[in-house]
Amino acid sequence: MSIRKGFRKTTFLILKMLCLPITAILGIFCNFGGCMYGPAPEYGMPHADYKVTGTVFSSDQNMPINGLLVSIRDTMNTSGTIDSTKTDSLGRYSLQFSGAPWDSTWELKVKDVDSTENGSFIARDTVISISKSELKESDGNWYQGHAEKNVDLKVDRQE
Repeated sequence: MSIRKGFRKTTFLILKMLCLPITAILGIFCNFGGCMYGPAPEYGMPHADYKVTGTVFSSDQNMPINGLLVSIRDTMNTSGTIDSTKTDSLGRYSLQFSGAPWDSTWELKVKDVDSTENGSFIARDTVISISKSELKESDGNWYQGHAEKNVDLKVDRQE
């Protein structure tokens, strides 16, 4: 019985000593493209940063409108708003968000939420798109870059 125990212990020590160099050699070969399937894949998802800016004007007087709610949502995923803001005193807005870097379309919504402060305006929806070719400064990996789009909008007064 003790001979068997000694044999097992010796075999275990030999395998333990061989395991480290074998895995190191395999790791080196696989890292330099020696594996049958090529280098190991990276995990993650391509993404890009987007910025949509503009000014909201009244269609009758061509004047900027303060206090309108401007929001954006993906036309493919209608479950919720990506970003929203109110226009400033000069009617300007700015929306920033990240998303997938393929050719995408978004719905830009303008809604009057105060209705008395600056008059009443009819809500307006506009579809905008940013193509993958408009993205700048990709890092060559998962980050595909950033894009900016200026969208000025005119809304009608509610009578």
